[in-house]
Amino acid sequence: MTEPRFDMYAVPPPDGDWAYEVDDTDVTHGHGWWPFYRHGHPDVVRLAPNTAYWAWHNEYVLLGPGKDATATARLTLYLAAQGMGGLVVNTHVRLDLRTRTATVDRDCPPEVREQAQTKADRLLAAVLAARAERRRGRTGPTTAHDRWIASKQSTSKETIRKEEP
Repeated sequence: MTEPRFDMYAVPPPDGDWAYEVDDTDVTHGHGWWPFYRHGHPDVVRLAPNTAYWAWHNEYVLLGPGKDATATARLTLYLAAQGMGGLVVNTHVRLDLRTRTATVDRDCPPEVREQAQTKADRLLAAVLAARAERRRGRTGPTTAHDRWIASKQSTSKETIRKEEP
C-alpha cells in the first residue's frame, strides 16, 4: 500500500449497480482456473467499470493470474476530492477462485476498505462470469469494445427505421 497522494485526474467510484468488464485487446479464453489468455498463455487483463465506454485511469484495474487458483490486482482507491483532482491510495486484493473469495490487504486504510472490498468482490464476479462464458463455448470475453460496437449498430438500425417512410 502507498501513502495517500494527489491525482489530478482522480474520480470517485461509480454510483449504483455496476460490474467490471474486460477493457483490453487480443484476450481469449484458455483452460484452467484463470480464464484470460493472450497468445496462448495466461495473461494480465485490464478491466473497467461498465458504466461507460471508457473509464478514468484510477478506475481501471490490471488483474493477473497468481499461483494455482488465485489472481491479484492493485486497486487505486479514491479517498477525497482535493482541488481540481483527488487523493488516492493504492492497495492490493487477492482472489481465490477455488473458494470464490476476495480478500483486501490488511494494510488498506479503514476509510476505503468498503470501497476496496466492493471492487474486489466485483473483480471476482467478473472472473467467474468469464469462466461461465468459456463453459458456454465463447472463445473470448465480452469486452467494453464489443458493447460499444453493439450500441453503434443498434443506433444505426434505429436511425434507418426513423428515416423509412
